[in-house]
Amino acid sequence: MEASVQTQKNASQVFKKFCNYLDKNKIYYDTDTTNDRFNVSLSYSGDDLSMQFHIEIDASRQIIYALSPLPFIVENDAKKNIALSLCAINNVLASGSFDFDLSSGRIVYRLTYGIFDGLICDNAFAYIIRLLNATVDKYNDKLLMVSKGVLSVEELYNLVVNN
Repeated sequence: MEASVQTQKNASQVFKKFCNYLDKNKIYYDTDTTNDRFNVSLSYSGDDLSMQFHIEIDASRQIIYALSPLPFIVENDAKKNIALSLCAINNVLASGSFDFDLSSGRIVYRLTYGIFDGLICDNAFAYIIRLLNATVDKYNDKLLMVSKGVLSVEELYNLVVNN
């Protein structure tokens, strides 16, 4: 789906607003605007593992599309347990989801946020950043422990359901 001139303009405005929000809040970021795309990359230190956030202002779909790849690869012998664990986690998430690529062993947290007509405010940017931070930081270490066999699927399930 190709972006119209107006949706491209809207995405550009949202991108500028987002960068202004990050600047105001002294959040370091990198940008990439090649090929009429509007991308922002952020890094955060969580409680235990580092976190990377890749955020695209997608003009054609009129969304903010955020991805946070977890900093480890799931080995073949742990893929079944990770898949079951992600089902338990995704079942309790109100926004976003963890995606798992069985062939590569990569886990990515994905979040989308609609930006129809370019309407968005700083509170929305704060929500996106806080949600990315909180969700990834809450589960990345637990998923790593499941992938290493330190935490069972049942133990993770109990943590997720009772938390």
